[in-house]
Amino acid sequence: VTNDSTLSYALFILSGIVVFNFWSEMAFRAPMLLHEYVHFIKQTIFPSDMLAVISTLRATLYTVISIAVLLIFQFISVGSLPWTMLLLPFIFIPFVAFLIGMSWFLCAIGAFTRDTGYLMINIVPIFMFATPVFFPHDALPAPFDIWIYLNALTGYVEVMRDIVLLGKLPNPYVYGWTLATSVFSFYFGYWFFDRYRNVIVDVI
Repeated sequence: VTNDSTLSYALFILSGIVVFNFWSEMAFRAPMLLHEYVHFIKQTIFPSDMLAVISTLRATLYTVISIAVLLIFQFISVGSLPWTMLLLPFIFIPFVAFLIGMSWFLCAIGAFTRDTGYLMINIVPIFMFATPVFFPHDALPAPFDIWIYLNALTGYVEVMRDIVLLGKLPNPYVYGWTLATSVFSFYFGYWFFDRYRNVIVDVI
């Protein structure tokens, strides 16, 4: 990305952290989201599924600021920005849909047991090292360089780096995988939440 290897590595890590922090914020918060607004849910007719959407959109604002910082440092270090950065919405919007679906699922699970929140406290740090935040995915030996894509965050991190740092179009198979995980997460999360919607109001 730049001639300075230290700065290049810093931008490399920052691009991974932007994606991971967006995910981790929702993973931490979603299980307890309905409990935070229990009185609001029971005393109004506000649709409870919108809480996950609103919470994700609020986290999106902080992520947009982080991406802006990444682009500023990229511009300062290189002197220009790649045209591929214009493709950011094509990865950002699917990622938001992925997180909304995940939040619906975790909200529903967390409504039945508060232990889900404590479980995520242990799971999120594991994902930090199971996601290529500090290393390129292709540094792993076969077949782990393929298996790491079972962690859906891998695809989002890789596409982010391709279009922001490397200035190249993402691998179509990787991008297709990110779209597939996004669609699955969004529809499965909503289906799961909607299936137990009436029960959730009674148990929280």
